[in-house]
Amino acid sequence: MFENLFAGIQQVFTAGNLLFCLVCTVFGIAIGAMPGLGPTIGMTLLIPLTYGMNTTTALLGLAACYCATQYGGSITAILIKTPGTGAAAATTFDGYQLTLKGRAGEALDEAVVASFWGGMLSVVALILIAPPLAKFALRFSAQEYFSVALFGLTIISALCGKNVWKGLIVGAFGMLLGCVGIDPFNALPRYTFGMYQLESGLQTLAVMTGMFSISRMFKLGATINQDASKEAAKVTGKHNLFKDLFRYPMTYLRSALIGIGIGIMPAAGANIATFISYGQGKRFSKEGKAGLFGTGSREGVASCEAANNGVTGGALVPTLTLGIPGSPPMAIFLSALMVHGLSPGYDLFSTRASTIYPFMIGLFVANIFMLLVGYFTARHFAAVTKVPNSMLAAAVVIACASGLFAAYNTMFNVYLLLLFGVVGYFMEKYDFSVVPLVLGMLLGPLTEKGLLQGIALSRGAVPFAISLFTRPISLFFMIATILSLISGIRTMRRDSKEVVNEDSESDE
Repeated sequence: MFENLFAGIQQVFTAGNLLFCLVCTVFGIAIGAMPGLGPTIGMTLLIPLTYGMNTTTALLGLAACYCATQYGGSITAILIKTPGTGAAAATTFDGYQLTLKGRAGEALDEAVVASFWGGMLSVVALILIAPPLAKFALRFSAQEYFSVALFGLTIISALCGKNVWKGLIVGAFGMLLGCVGIDPFNALPRYTFGMYQLESGLQTLAVMTGMFSISRMFKLGATINQDASKEAAKVTGKHNLFKDLFRYPMTYLRSALIGIGIGIMPAAGANIATFISYGQGKRFSKEGKAGLFGTGSREGVASCEAANNGVTGGALVPTLTLGIPGSPPMAIFLSALMVHGLSPGYDLFSTRASTIYPFMIGLFVANIFMLLVGYFTARHFAAVTKVPNSMLAAAVVIACASGLFAAYNTMFNVYLLLLFGVVGYFMEKYDFSVVPLVLGMLLGPLTEKGLLQGIALSRGAVPFAISLFTRPISLFFMIATILSLISGIRTMRRDSKEVVNEDSESDE
């Protein structure tokens, strides 16, 4: 492993890679600071641009964008109480209070420092955990791959909000979309409707860019007349980078570990991590015990932001080793791996070590750039909130369409992009989460492959079903699948009871 890391360092520290990493960091911070965009859209915009690049350079740029957008959401959360990303919502509790007290500069400095430590510690965890876990995955056969993919599909119940049934319907539709193309076992076309463009299947990049980016721009376009530029607070004050880096060491460590742990758990995500970390900060930190959280505590900002970026490395662990994308950004990243001809698992850390280890080293570089760019220029990024909705929507649609055309050199995928943009818009309008569709589309083919291979190797469906509960690893994931489904159904029932109680109280 150390040889691969050393080789990765040599590949990363080239002028071209470092420059592209810096550009993607600035881009990511700007995207993160724009309310409603965030890491998912930032990465979908980048993927088509990286299609013709060296794989190492492309993944390095995506990593830089991912880390930077996770932090960028805190800028507007602190200055105008408008979180750029959902994960930055908890940062408003203390960040905006500091702004009202005239200490916005301190809050911005603390946000980027805490994000830096959270990101750096999460990369260490990724390097230590991912290779052994990928090696463990070598024990997997058809049964294990099927049970893991099935467990990944049950994550839908945790990602679809209050209505589990809506999420499961959308997930099933996503699995159906994943079946479009040539059947891998009998080599016959299915669901192509006579169109040769569909024989290679639906391009996941076109589908996901449409569902996440274009649909959001359609929604943004519907509010063009509601543009309202908010004046960002004037930020003043001196910097002391060395002092700020070591201001709350225990808070950085505790919150980063929470973020890493939550990130490894599929479907949890940065939103949950920040609120859990904030609650733990109240219990164990000095300012939290003193009751200062919520009144403008700098340590409160640190608790949220360290956990926010701690998720980045943790979320990559199941994505790179098991192929389970536990969040929308990881689903986008998994599609980027596939676009560049990479597959999750042990091969990624053995035969493709020359690509994945530079990527992991690049995460260190990305976090360093994020610290430097954010620490010295964060207050200027608030200006991006003044971009009119009409200009922003038009620019994003043009960038997505042109990037996708450049990647595949065909208008068919541009039409798919617009089609799924419309589909995503109406899904969100009627409270259908788009995330289950993406997971279904990515994990559905893996589930089908494991199922059919398992039946063939076990010589029958019944022996295969029995083997799922007799092999230890497969049994573990099948139990996890059942528990995940039960948990999702119980959550839905509890939420439905709460709605009924609220309605009865309002009638009274």
